[in-house]
Amino acid sequence: MKTIEHIRDFIDGFVAWASAQADVHAVALVGSYARAATHDNSDIDLVLLTDQPEKYLADITWAERFGTVERHKIEEYGKLTSLRVWYRDGHEVEYGLTTPDWIAPPLDPGTKRVIDDGMLVLFERSALLSPILKN
Repeated sequence: MKTIEHIRDFIDGFVAWASAQADVHAVALVGSYARAATHDNSDIDLVLLTDQPEKYLADITWAERFGTVERHKIEEYGKLTSLRVWYRDGHEVEYGLTTPDWIAPPLDPGTKRVIDDGMLVLFERSALLSPILKN
């Protein structure tokens, strides 16, 4: 089973980049890596809380900082839009882009499901995501 240590370099590089973006308020790892339940085909699921999700969806060249992009796909999930990227090195990353109101109470059922399924806060400028984990 893969663990977060298997993707540590990717995560560290991504968090360094995200924290340097003034419009990114928080980043969380969600899904199988966050709950330590990966399998051979697990993707890396990240949620980015940003004031400008459309900026990152309209021009995905930022995703090339983390590897050679072989293909990508945009998927809509209510309040969150996913940019799924397949990298040449084998990583599949789902960047969930949304605004900070994604975590505004009352939580949307989809948001609650993502959080309940496992979430690790990787970066936050202020306490946006961490208080939810205490509930």
